[in-house]
Amino acid sequence: MKTKIIFLDIDGVLNSEQSCIYYNRRSNEGKSHTLECEFCPINMSNLNYIMENVSNTEIVISSTWRAFHKIAELQDILTKNGFLFADTIIGATPRLNVDRGLEIQSWIDAYGASEIEKFVIIDDNDDMMHLKDSLVQTDVAIGLTIKDADLIIKELK
Repeated sequence: MKTKIIFLDIDGVLNSEQSCIYYNRRSNEGKSHTLECEFCPINMSNLNYIMENVSNTEIVISSTWRAFHKIAELQDILTKNGFLFADTIIGATPRLNVDRGLEIQSWIDAYGASEIEKFVIIDDNDDMMHLKDSLVQTDVAIGLTIKDADLIIKELK
């Protein structure tokens, strides 16, 4: 059975300028928070919503976070931040120091394009080259919105 793939960025998607300001303000007020890395709960809820509504979907991390964390660590970080589908994270794109679209294409080529039914790229940047039509670009100020999530669901169904 062919699979659907989400290429997932983290900064500007699951966290945002808005959520960083919030957590920095909470720290300055002397209020502690317990998570190692905190993401916007609304953005995380929107990612869960996508996964709940599109079957046979797996996630590939395309974020720069892949350079600093192993897949198991990313699964743990995302789970601690409310992600309910960490077991669907199957890997990460290679780090080729080129535009992200070329890194994604390299992953697709290695995985086998014929094995992929559909794919979507969720990112706040637009360096997707020839894959730009598959991009759902988020606003770095607010991250993954419900409107973005509905568009992604529509694209993957």
